[in-house]
Parts: sequence; C-alpha cells; structure tokens
Amino acid sequence: MKLIIWFSLFFVAVFALLLIRKYTKIDFVGHAGVLHKTWSVRLNALAFTLGGCVMAFPDAVMHAWNVLPPDIKSTLPPNIMQYISYALIGASVLSQYVRQKSYHHPGISNDRISLSFRRC
Repeated sequence: MKLIIWFSLFFVAVFALLLIRKYTKIDFVGHAGVLHKTWSVRLNALAFTLGGCVMAFPDAVMHAWNVLPPDIKSTLPPNIMQYISYALIGASVLSQYVRQKSYHHPGISNDRISLSFRRC
C-alpha cells in the first residue's frame, strides 16, 4: 500500500512540474530528453530505488539478512544497504565530473548539447 502512495505522489509531482512549465515562464533545459543517458542520473535512480526498497520493504531486507551465513554476517555491517545507497549517491556526484560521450537529441544541434563539464 505504501508503494502505491509513493507512486501516486511521484506522478502528482511530475504532473505539477508539467503544469508549472506550461503556465509559467519556467522552461526545462534543452537536453532534458537525453539526461536519462548520463551516469549521474542512472546512479541516482539506482540509489534512490535501492533506498526506497529498503524503506518500503524492511521485512524482505531482514529476511535476506537472516538467510546470510554467520561468517558473512560477522564481516558486513547490519546496515550495508544504507551504505551502498550512500555510495551510489556519492558516485553519481563524482560521475558528473567525468567526460561522457555526447548524445544526440532530435530537436537540438550537437554543439548545444554538452553533457560533460568543460572549463569556460
């Protein structure tokens, strides 16, 4: 039930963004259609999905922890999923500084799209 509520809130937020874009002067960046191909967005999506699953399904995480052999349990900290989520968020921040190949967006010329950071 919680997951349905989260998805509902997500869709309401997306709908609100689209309404704000339509009825105000706020505009999205020109390369918003290709942002899903960048590593920073992919790693953030993975981190928030993992963190959301841990929060939404704590029983499944506890069951997976209890299934682990005792020698692995003694090596890993109990909140390893939280640390993995934090590491993915940190990796997504660092991946913004790594040059990524240029992606083509149908409505924009390639010289206007720069998904990698360059010195000005």
